[in-house]
Amino acid sequence: MSSQYTFVVSHTQRKMAEFCRTGQYDVDVAMPKDRAHVYRDLILSTVENALIKAYPLTHQLLDAQDWEALVTEFFASHPSPFPSFWKMPQGLCDFVREKNWGISLNFPYLSDLVQFEWIEIEVYMMQNCEKESFRNEGDLMQDFLYVNPEHRFQTYAYPVFQQCPLPPETPCGEYHLFCFRHPKTGQVHFISLSRFYRAVLERLLQGECTGKEAIEDVAAQFRLPLNEHVFASARGFFQELLSQDAILGFQ
Repeated sequence: MSSQYTFVVSHTQRKMAEFCRTGQYDVDVAMPKDRAHVYRDLILSTVENALIKAYPLTHQLLDAQDWEALVTEFFASHPSPFPSFWKMPQGLCDFVREKNWGISLNFPYLSDLVQFEWIEIEVYMMQNCEKESFRNEGDLMQDFLYVNPEHRFQTYAYPVFQQCPLPPETPCGEYHLFCFRHPKTGQVHFISLSRFYRAVLERLLQGECTGKEAIEDVAAQFRLPLNEHVFASARGFFQELLSQDAILGFQ
């Protein structure tokens, strides 16, 4: 009797979940239709509020009708694989990309925009990394540089981190971003990178490499002639990252 009861409850719950997603009522929902719709409205409102909080720029970009259509179809057809509710909005990134919503709504950068908004949450919520020992004083070119380990690299086809909405003539290209969590405030910061400086940071993260050696290695990969201007620019770049705690110190 216990197993039969479990099956009935599971079937009813599944039907109720399907109704909450699609709005298509079935007698197996085992709840009066008017009450079921009230319950669904509450669930949908909770989901929409979570999406608005996670994607304020996207919510502001789209008109009310397009936003409502996006939320409704996402909730109906893209069940969350995550047990934690705070991760549920992450699914919108895949949904927008897979269903080509950016093309449909005439915002070709929409997929990049939702990914940019989500990465802030992902970095903010990421587990604490065990930090290695480092010094606060050193030489930016001659010492090993310790890059903040709580970070993510991102690459976008559009510079959605610069402004929103983007001008219609904004070209599709390759835009790199370094996202990191500040060790003291916990806030997420963003630094725009060229391909060259992204490769430099990636080289530093491999370890056993001074600032000067990282520049030399990457310059060789890019077939970039080295001169005093390159090294001076690199020093300024490292100094800026050090001032923002994207580089934590010296090893």
